[in-house]
Amino acid sequence: MLLNIDFDSVLQGFLYPNIHALLVSQNDQIVLEKYFSGEDECWGEKSGKVTFDKDKLHDVRSITKGILAILYGAAIEYHQAPKLQDRLINVYPEYRENNSYDGLKVEHVITMTSGMDWNENYPYYDIKNDEIAMENSPDRYHYIFSKPVVSIPGKQWNYSGGCSALLGGIIDRTSGHTLSNFGDKILFTKLGINQFHWYKGRDGVDSAASGLRLTGRGLLKIGRLMLNKGRYNGIDVIPSAWIEEILKVRVKTDDSDYQCYGYHWFIGGYYSCELNKYFKWFSSIGNGGQVLLICPELDAVVVIFSGKYNKDSIWDDIKRLLDNCIFPLLSARYFK
Repeated sequence: MLLNIDFDSVLQGFLYPNIHALLVSQNDQIVLEKYFSGEDECWGEKSGKVTFDKDKLHDVRSITKGILAILYGAAIEYHQAPKLQDRLINVYPEYRENNSYDGLKVEHVITMTSGMDWNENYPYYDIKNDEIAMENSPDRYHYIFSKPVVSIPGKQWNYSGGCSALLGGIIDRTSGHTLSNFGDKILFTKLGINQFHWYKGRDGVDSAASGLRLTGRGLLKIGRLMLNKGRYNGIDVIPSAWIEEILKVRVKTDDSDYQCYGYHWFIGGYYSCELNKYFKWFSSIGNGGQVLLICPELDAVVVIFSGKYNKDSIWDDIKRLLDNCIFPLLSARYFK
């Protein structure tokens, strides 16, 4: 039974500065949709104060990676991409001279266990950050393959936009479409998403790591697709078996809040003291406080857009909003 709970009256105490949008769906119905004004950026370029609404695009940053994983499953289904156990170098034969990549498989890049020397611990405006250096290089693939593999692939998780770029490059090279065109044809059009933008790096290649912009409602549709195991409005868009594979735990991360990783998705949970129950969730997140979170047991999807780029404190704000406000309200609606 779903209760009618006034989100607005509870929400005010948990909103934080420069939140841009908050959308929540439960039982495939939007139960909360709020938009705000605040300082924003477009892929690192400041755009001033923006008033957001249902039609306004917003950077999703590394949520792009989660959407990339969905697209890769479609590429496999249409026999346009190698399977996960195939060798990566078969798609990038011009880089065979780098022998350290010989043992690398597609599965290693989709789980971010490539073992390559890659550092994204610097802010995402600093050229010492490998993703920023890659996007500003004349050839992203040359940049990636110039980085040595320094640990055994498949053993250790290390966050890497380079892994995402390699995965996106496979789609680009094997499908006959750019990543943005493939995403539009295979996913966005089928979900009724007609507003999006995909930024390209200096080399003219769509950024598979962080380049996508969507509306809040557009991102919510992708969350509903994940929640319903590849179905949207009664239509099979992505194979359900692939969605299940994406959301299986593959490796432990080095993050206390996002402890497990599947195929380009984080896996965690929320414990309700009131219900004495643990709720598992799946999430794709992006710099600045961008969140797409799916909680199957609550039949819920949460979308958050924020403008606190390169500020780690945003994740404390979001955890407080989710754990102390959104999750309790959703569980109250669902279980009482």
